[in-house]
Parts: sequence; C-alpha cells; structure tokens
Amino acid sequence: MKKDFVDPLSWDLLPHPAILATVEAVLLLFNIPKPPSNRSTSTAETMWRNIWGLWIVKNIDAHSSGWEWVATNEPTGLFTKPYALSPTHLDRVEQLLEQTFAIPDSHRCWTNRMHAYACLRDWAAACAKYVHMMHHCLPTFPPYADIQKLVMPPKRTPQANVWFRIETPEGIECFYNRLMQSITLTRPEDFDGANVTSISGVILELIHDALHNDVATRLELEKRNHQRVRDKLLAEDEWIECFDIQRCENFYYSLKHYRIMYTPPEYGAFVSCRESVAYAAVLRLQAAYRRRRLELKLQIKRAKRASLPVFSASLTRK
Repeated sequence: MKKDFVDPLSWDLLPHPAILATVEAVLLLFNIPKPPSNRSTSTAETMWRNIWGLWIVKNIDAHSSGWEWVATNEPTGLFTKPYALSPTHLDRVEQLLEQTFAIPDSHRCWTNRMHAYACLRDWAAACAKYVHMMHHCLPTFPPYADIQKLVMPPKRTPQANVWFRIETPEGIECFYNRLMQSITLTRPEDFDGANVTSISGVILELIHDALHNDVATRLELEKRNHQRVRDKLLAEDEWIECFDIQRCENFYYSLKHYRIMYTPPEYGAFVSCRESVAYAAVLRLQAAYRRRRLELKLQIKRAKRASLPVFSASLTRK
C-alpha cells in the first residue's frame, strides 16, 4: 500500500487530473490549502511533488489503516479520532470528488498502477459525507445529543491530543506531534498533552522512529544531554583549569575541596578559567584589593609630602 502511494511521485509526468483532484480533496480535508501560483512551476506540480509528496511520506504510516475504512466497512479513523478532518473547504472537496467520480473506474488513470489512489478517492468521499453529516445534518437533528453519546469513543480510548511530551533520563523535554509525526525540543504554543499521564507503546515507537530519522534534532538532543550532565557535575564539584606561569603547564583547582591537581580530575567536570564565573570574581577581587592598596600608598605619600618644609627660591639665593 505504501509503495503504491509513493512510487508515482518519482515519475517524470504528472498524473491524470482526476488523481490530482483526489489529492487536493484529501489535503483540503486536512485543512491544507492549495499553494499559490508560481511562475517557475505550475500549481498542480507544486501541490503534487512538494505538498502532497511531503505530506504522504510523513503520514502514510499513521493513516495506512484508515485508507481501508470503506473496504472493511468499519469507522476506523473517524469515531476513534486519529484524524483532524476540517469542514472549512467542504464545498470545494465535494466539487473535486464529483469531478473524480465522473471518470469511470475502468479508466486507465485508475487501473494503470494507480489503484491505491482509486481507494483513496473512495475514502475521501466517505470522509466528506461524514464531515457533512457531523457539521450540517446532525446539529439540526432533535436527538443530536443522544447521537453524540452514541458515536463518542469508549472511555478506555485516550483523549485525542495532538502533542505528547517525553523526558530523557537527563531531564531534557521532547515534544512529539502525532499528526505531522515530527519532534521538537521547543515547547509548542498549542501544546495539549499536559494531562497525558501515560503514553502507549505505539506512540513511543513512533517517537523513537521520528527521533532516529531527524538527525539534526537527535544531535541537538545529545548535545543538550551532555551539557545537562556537565552542568550537574559542575554543580556537585566544579574544577577550574588554570595555567601555571612558572611551570608552564595547566593545573586544576577545586572550588569544593580547595585543592590543586596537575592532572585533569577523574570525577567532576572542569571549566576553563576564561569561562569560570568564580575565577573572574577572584580576579575582580584581586584587582580591587590591589587598587585599594595602591590608593592607600598614594594617600600616605601625599600626606608625607604635604608635611615636608617648602623652601622658596629667594631664600636659597641668600
């Protein structure tokens, strides 16, 4: 199934307009609008290769069971809510689907290695009817509240939140978006997973896969983990790397144990004297002390000089 969706993206020519209309309808159901026109590339090519290509590759695993909703006659993906279907572009979606169903199923655009997109068209049509029913038919129906209770997921189904928060053993937070299957180290503004107490094993596997595929985020996470461990060691026992002018070699001073070593510490972490706040504070104290001593010496010299007798030039000539 996954191969059938992804392989046509590498073809040189664009697919049939019915396929493009199906793809646009699916994107609109997820509230992803059509891209603006561009002089260099057509709108259809941009939607097919850039938007749809990126979206289907990132979401095919999460939605693979939902494509078979019509075939199995089970509302997987709708009543259990793994999808965030939007009614914003419903009129345009129905118009596009009407164009696609005008092409018979025996047409070569559906039969020539594009059977997966024919199933996708049927799935989008079912979803469009579902969204139309939920937003236009049921709210005006008298027993709407009873139907809402009927189609609500069972209590064992977790809340359909989008974001999940995990924490590394070092205490670094990671945030996972289950719809986009992306991971970030920055807390999102629309974070809705604060009430989640436990994460299922399936979501944890998806998080690990997303972290494994996102090299930049994984490297940044490892960097933050190392920095957190280093900060913890510095808080427990900070060593300062200094330079001995007489011996022309480095030595290490412990702020906790007040001792000096000429070899790097086996336990704990050390910082360069240029980066140490304590070392900079000592230098400022020494500079202030020496400046104060110098000012006192100057004051004493000035007082002595003021008490000495002064001889004028006329008395010297006499």
